[in-house]
Amino acid sequence: MPNLLLLFFLCLPIAHALEVTWYGHSAFRIKSNKGTVILIDPWIANPLNTSHRQVLADLKKADYILLTHGHGDALGDTEQILNQTNAKIITTYSLASRLIHTLKFPADRIPGELQLDVGGEIRLEPDVYLMATQAVHSSEVIDENNQIWSAGPAIGFLIHFENDKTVYHTGDTGLFMDMKLVTLVREVDIMLVCIGGQYTMGPRTAAVAASLVKPALVVPMRFQTFPALKGTPDELEKQFKSIGYTGKMKVLDINKYYEL
Repeated sequence: MPNLLLLFFLCLPIAHALEVTWYGHSAFRIKSNKGTVILIDPWIANPLNTSHRQVLADLKKADYILLTHGHGDALGDTEQILNQTNAKIITTYSLASRLIHTLKFPADRIPGELQLDVGGEIRLEPDVYLMATQAVHSSEVIDENNQIWSAGPAIGFLIHFENDKTVYHTGDTGLFMDMKLVTLVREVDIMLVCIGGQYTMGPRTAAVAASLVKPALVVPMRFQTFPALKGTPDELEKQFKSIGYTGKMKVLDINKYYEL
């Protein structure tokens, strides 16, 4: 009988957790429990990531690249990743148009069915649902002649994995009250929130944002990449206490994946 029980348990399907990897700044890799690989704002070669050359060289699989806006620290290493994977880009119609017509990105890698705007929803895979959220930020691209072109609205992403977690990447943004509405669409398990300050939320406003969304876990991002981005996780934790927010926070190590 014990041998039969052992055989039974060995034949059960293995449950894989959601994998989240932070590359520094606002760049993330998320792998679903069914193997779908999503990159968000993939500036892997940012100043915090001292192993970026090897990390990029080893990155051979990506299904989707989510871009929140057109700045260089969001586009990051997208072109290189397109060259070495079969990834397709998901972003706003405005930024998609700029990537194709101004920066000459291949149009077949930014198909119309993957372009959206704030509030737009896409089911990427049977197990992956995506919604574009509002973000309060600018968005431009710079062409080869250093001319600046408007690239429409900045966005965030709400990503729901069936039978698993819901991840909210705020994008580059300031604080706004409608963040609270995100929770009416999905309860958020993991909130990836910018805390650097100056160009986006700092620790104080990020703490308030977390109190609006009330995720199971807050993961800080976009801090200490440059001297201007002064916010720190320690300061975020202090601000949590100052406003009476009791949610959990986890600071991810760069290039290390976490099963969440």
